Order: sequence, then C-alpha cells, then structure tokens
Amino acid sequence: MPSTQKDTLLNKEPEFLVPVDKAPYYAVRVIPSTMGTIGGLQTNNKFQVLRADGSVIKGLYAGGETANRPFYRRVYTSGTGLGLAYTSGRIAGENAAKEK
Repeated sequence: MPSTQKDTLLNKEPEFLVPVDKAPYYAVRVIPSTMGTIGGLQTNNKFQVLRADGSVIKGLYAGGETANRPFYRRVYTSGTGLGLAYTSGRIAGENAAKEK
C-alpha cells in the first residue's frame, strides 16, 4: 500500500512510495563500470543482428557493447561507450516494437 506522506528527502509524492516491509531482504555490492568489446555482433542501422552473409536474423537486436557497430574492430574508451549504449538501445527498442 502506498505511503500517505510525501518524502521530503527525495521530494517524492505519496503515490510513488511503496513500503518494503516484508522479509527476506537481500543486498548486493554493485561496482559501477563501463567496458567495451573489440568486435561484437555486426548490426545494421536498425541494430538488427546480421549473419556472416549480411542477412538479418529476424527478431534479434543488439545494442551497447554487444553491438559495437560504429566501432567494429576497434576499441573505444568508457565515455564513448555510454553514448553508444543509450542510442543503440533506443533505436533497437523502437525497431523491435515495430516488428511483427
């Protein structure tokens, strides 16, 4: 059940607050990092994965470091990998949603 009070620390309205009051609880250590591939799957401009012969594998999309299309056969540094991840993920998602 949502909270009835506004969260003043994060400035969240009550309808967006849900209590976490039932065990079990779990914790994980997360260490943020970025990385890249030297290679990756070959994709087209829609980020559809391509076979070795260049034909599209229907329903299979790749983005981010798994696609590495603009940087194919090259390595890239961490900052540029984020732009590729955001852009390719959005493009792949939009095209996958249109696919029947």
